[in-house]
Amino acid sequence: MKQTLSHVLAFLCLCTASVNAQTVSNPSNSLSVWTVHTFEMGYPPNEQRTTYIFGVLTPEKPITVRRIEAISGSGPRYAPALHGLQDPPSEPIPCPSQYSIEISNGVMTQTVPVSNVFIEKKSSQTFTDSGPLSLSFAPQSRITVSVIAPKPTFPPVHCSLSGLDISIQYEPTEAQPK
Repeated sequence: MKQTLSHVLAFLCLCTASVNAQTVSNPSNSLSVWTVHTFEMGYPPNEQRTTYIFGVLTPEKPITVRRIEAISGSGPRYAPALHGLQDPPSEPIPCPSQYSIEISNGVMTQTVPVSNVFIEKKSSQTFTDSGPLSLSFAPQSRITVSVIAPKPTFPPVHCSLSGLDISIQYEPTEAQPK
């Protein structure tokens, strides 16, 4: 009985804390997150396609993008099988070419390089962070999020990037005076 009562009290404290946290926030300046997921992309790109649009958002009110973060399921990493190597290396090799994330409404564009640094040894996951941003977009402007393949190199390098989860943090802002 004592254990059940303590669980109930702990649950009530947690619920009260979360309700208080929600009521204290200012809804007019709260951050929202727009999440975009990509499929596997190889490099050099197929069909000479270099830009892949993965998400579109048309805000009703003006917004300001504050940060872009991305974590990859795998890569960008060197694809030894595409180079005809039978014995793949014991650890993943970062792609020497740079993929980028681009957010744009056709007037304003921000590009963020996708990290080639693996999160930990023997992992092929990478984490990308734009750092603080202040990108203002007008209402009713179509905003796209794309991944841009690296520029071709000679000799060609075959790399892959799969399962990139992109999070765009934004908040509503006041309309700019005309």
